[in-house]
Amino acid sequence: MSHGSAGSTTRSRGTPVQDWRLDGPRVLDIGAVGDHVASLRVAVVGGRVDVVTHDDSPTARVEVTSVTGLPVHVHWDGSTLSVTHGKDGDRNVLEMIRRTVEGFSTTTAVLSISVPPTTQTSVSTVSATALLSGLRGRVRVNTVSGMLTLSDLQGDLDVNTVTGDVECTDVSGPLKVNAVSGAVTVSRGALPTARLNTVSGDIALDLTSGRCHLTSNSVSGDVTVRAPLEGYDVEGNTAWGQVVVDGTTVTTGGDHGRGRGGRLRSGDGALRVKASAASGSIVVLRAAAQDQPQDQPQEQPQDQPEGWGGGA
Repeated sequence: MSHGSAGSTTRSRGTPVQDWRLDGPRVLDIGAVGDHVASLRVAVVGGRVDVVTHDDSPTARVEVTSVTGLPVHVHWDGSTLSVTHGKDGDRNVLEMIRRTVEGFSTTTAVLSISVPPTTQTSVSTVSATALLSGLRGRVRVNTVSGMLTLSDLQGDLDVNTVTGDVECTDVSGPLKVNAVSGAVTVSRGALPTARLNTVSGDIALDLTSGRCHLTSNSVSGDVTVRAPLEGYDVEGNTAWGQVVVDGTTVTTGGDHGRGRGGRLRSGDGALRVKASAASGSIVVLRAAAQDQPQDQPQEQPQDQPEGWGGGA
């Protein structure tokens, strides 16, 4: 039994524009022969949304597992796929909040969307949790209080959160973060640049390379960067917190609790950090050798003589 309705019109180029309104479980295959899903836009209030990838087709699949409240609106114009659960015309998280306050607690959906890896993707949620994995294009995520999990992403990554926590694993490319009180954690990140802004949320970056240009502004949130340091150039200013680089304190509270600011340089300055904070701290840590991935064993001498290393 199918749920919801579908309609279509035709653009001047002959590309069909299709719309579906789904009020129950259904699977949609999006696109025809010759179509390519270039971009994906998702906006949901509550529930869960997963965005994953496939390599065998330039088209997409949308699977709706459950819907509560308003129907899920799916729109396809031959290039951009839009999946919205909320009032018509929702464009961003703030608009979703304004338009769905009355039915907030009853507006939920569980969705799974599969797209080609190169799809440019934007996902916005209010309280819904979201998972994004395998994407190789620009990704933008926005949430109010939902938990976001981002895994195996390559490309520009733009993260915006109010109170929701964001966990990123195996991401590479430029990173931009705006947070209020939500915590943002990056594990195994290869980030050439990172721009961080937070009010009270803590931001932690665990980098696979010591080459990164990072700028940070925070009020009371702490910013921690952990990397295999080859060299660094760190400039930090904080009124009530502290700046610590590779075990050396650059800024302390001073005699009257006032930070002095300072700069510390070493080696080739591959890790460049410019950070400021009110009461938050800025900490740069050196990753230990044993923290390197286990699937990359250390080099061992070849053709070792018998008994090498104390063997029998």
